[in-house]
Amino acid sequence: MRIHDTRHEEKSSSSSYSYSSSVVLVSETEYDDEYEDDCQRSWPMKPMAGSLCALLLWASAGIAQETKSKGGTEMPKPSVADILEHRVPDPPPVGTRTLDVGFEVAAPLTYASLIDHKDGRLMLMGGGHVCYSSDDGKTWTKPEKLSVAIDDALRLSSGKLGGRAGLMFYVSEDEGKTWVQQGNMKASGWSASPYYDTMLQTRSGRVFLPVRMCPAGHRGLYDQSPTKATLHGEEVGTESHAHYPEPDIAFVYYSEDEGKTWLKSDGEIIIWHKDGFGGMWPCDEPNIIEMKNGDVMLYFRTTLGRIYTSRSGPCEVKGQDGKAVKRPAGFRFDYPQPTDLASSYSPCRVRRIPKTGDLLLFWNQVSGDEIRAGYRRGRLSTAISKDDGKTWQHFRTIDRVVLPLAGRVAPDPEPGMARAFKFLGVLPDDFGNVHYPNIGFRGDKVILAWRRNVVKARPGDVSGPRLRVLPLSWFYEDEPPFKPPTPTPKLILASDGKDGATVPSLYCDERFFVRLSDVARVLGRKIEQDMFAPVHQVLTYLGYRATYDLTHRKDSTNPRVVASVRTEKASDALPQGPK
Repeated sequence: MRIHDTRHEEKSSSSSYSYSSSVVLVSETEYDDEYEDDCQRSWPMKPMAGSLCALLLWASAGIAQETKSKGGTEMPKPSVADILEHRVPDPPPVGTRTLDVGFEVAAPLTYASLIDHKDGRLMLMGGGHVCYSSDDGKTWTKPEKLSVAIDDALRLSSGKLGGRAGLMFYVSEDEGKTWVQQGNMKASGWSASPYYDTMLQTRSGRVFLPVRMCPAGHRGLYDQSPTKATLHGEEVGTESHAHYPEPDIAFVYYSEDEGKTWLKSDGEIIIWHKDGFGGMWPCDEPNIIEMKNGDVMLYFRTTLGRIYTSRSGPCEVKGQDGKAVKRPAGFRFDYPQPTDLASSYSPCRVRRIPKTGDLLLFWNQVSGDEIRAGYRRGRLSTAISKDDGKTWQHFRTIDRVVLPLAGRVAPDPEPGMARAFKFLGVLPDDFGNVHYPNIGFRGDKVILAWRRNVVKARPGDVSGPRLRVLPLSWFYEDEPPFKPPTPTPKLILASDGKDGATVPSLYCDERFFVRLSDVARVLGRKIEQDMFAPVHQVLTYLGYRATYDLTHRKDSTNPRVVASVRTEKASDALPQGPK
């Protein structure tokens, strides 16, 4: 895969990261099959008519009428999507994303483990390859093929490397040059798959691999049930997971002899919401962490709009002779419980910070309203816990697409199905995802890894696997409050030629973000669930065409943008989602 690492940037006072006015696209067409994409893999695209640069100039000049080119030829009036949602000028030929703190580079490997080499270098190992950095991640050697196709690895307490190739466990005594097969992790005939780089060795020496499997479900409906939207003038599928039966269950494999023999935890783990009266829900792609008291905790992705956890401590079970038998932490897990951490059906990453002993969480922190708008992987955040996950603080934004900056994001009041509406309206051109996070530590530095995919990439767009290195102290600071630009324009919504009403909005990255409920109230529409999205997406979701008057967008005394809407004709109406 070709990785581009250049883009245009403008400073944002509310983040340590310098964003351009439109965040780069993220494509789900580039997912590896191992980590199933949640979009259709073949999205038909048409190039946008006209010049994006010209559209940007139109928007800056506040021109809302038709314009003539130098040759006198009539040029079409830019749509609201052109003006407010598609301001994506071509990137410069050179340059890179810059940060006020730390640095970011293109990662040479995807879905890999970060390990300290005994000679002091940093290793990135995964997908059957390894590469090295001698400057804490700034530059990397060319990936080298391993003698065994190791998926991910960890440093064992013995000093050896332990690696996983599928469900076979290997060890290396020469820092990954050669590998010896140690044991089969597929215990008791149960075959399941893990999220990448989730093996853990606890203080007792026990090695864990959390896994999940989907023993039932109607996979045949996967391609028939995705969420639909309009992107680049074409109807596309944007989401399939959680739109068909997919009852993922979880458990762990564990070894007490450094991987020679493996056992399976007792039973299987599934969410039993409200003692079963709220239904059974999936526990997918678990992460595992050792608690300070020696218990272990699993962190799951779920469809309930939150991260769920399940704890396991030492227990007693009845043996075949009826006598009590003591079992270690990791043998039997409690019913999963909801946290107050907003999250979509996307995997998280949790690690214990070696220097402080606190927990660091890295995940797709999005609200229910953002998930329903189709942005379930539109933001990656971090947070710190100083009490083994009971409470979390110091929420920071790491990366985002379309969505605005955020500190802490509240989940829906009660856990419940959180998925995108069946139809999402017209999406911004920079729609996409940032996802599949990982965490590594290097002294007083934290190394974050994730993937950024592009729907319709241009030369210069930042895409592919990313690595960011930040000082540990940065994660113990709160996200700076968002400061809207000055002057901040109001959004006025008018329909059927009537006087317009001001719609509550957040103006960020030259976009108006609105709630569906606020727009519906002004237009006299009833809805059952809310969404939070750019204004043009919300209006097209409701079935309206919109024209925008930008003449007064930069007024010094009363800056405003007036959106005038009309209902779609029956012949060109967009498909509708639930009201």
